[in-house]
Amino acid sequence: MADLLVGATALAAAVGGVVAVSARDARVALLGVLLVLVTAPVVAAPLPEALGLGARIVAGLIAVELVWIVLRETSRFTSGSSVGWPVEAGAAAAAFVIGWGAHGLGGVAIGPPLAQGAAAALVTLAVVPLAFGRDVFRLGVGTILLVEGGLLFRASVAGTPDQLEQLVGAALTVGLGGAVAVLCLAAASVRGDFELIDREGVHAEPRPAIGTLAGAVDAPAIRVRVRAPRRRAEPPGGPAR
Repeated sequence: MADLLVGATALAAAVGGVVAVSARDARVALLGVLLVLVTAPVVAAPLPEALGLGARIVAGLIAVELVWIVLRETSRFTSGSSVGWPVEAGAAAAAFVIGWGAHGLGGVAIGPPLAQGAAAALVTLAVVPLAFGRDVFRLGVGTILLVEGGLLFRASVAGTPDQLEQLVGAALTVGLGGAVAVLCLAAASVRGDFELIDREGVHAEPRPAIGTLAGAVDAPAIRVRVRAPRRRAEPPGGPAR
């Protein structure tokens, strides 16, 4: 039963990572992040104790809620994946199989092999957002997936983390969620979206923030015409003397 739970949660974490990096709608991508954050702590053998596991799951919920609050007040669309979801899914599946098969290669690993497979999938999925991401939301998603992949790799090699490690991981998760939320809010306040550069690769000019008067109402253009003074017409025969 425990092995079945570990396998299901490992696959769910990989699927959540694919959704997180592929969806253009930031809310859908955030649901993928939530799936990763609540399933990754369970991928361990033996299962973590209730206190540490509960702290990690609650921390994931808090981190997602912080970003969700920002998304309710700002743009909900991002640039999405630059390679498409089929490529992301294929790369994650290949990395999952390779990580699973390479468990314990070169040393003794006491954790579950599926944890290393999920770790390899999440780290692979984090490469494209971190290397080619053009908005702060996707950069934040890539960072979260990279950190969760590292925690999963630690569980696959050294076994189930103890209570203190789980609490540290929970604090790190909340900190990452808060940082992503603050950066998204700052970007939306300056530009109105999460983009760092325009599509052509030129740094974007600041735009009015969403919800402000400047962003909602365009001031009418005022044109001022300056006319030259008219010259008085001279009477026939030349000017009077």
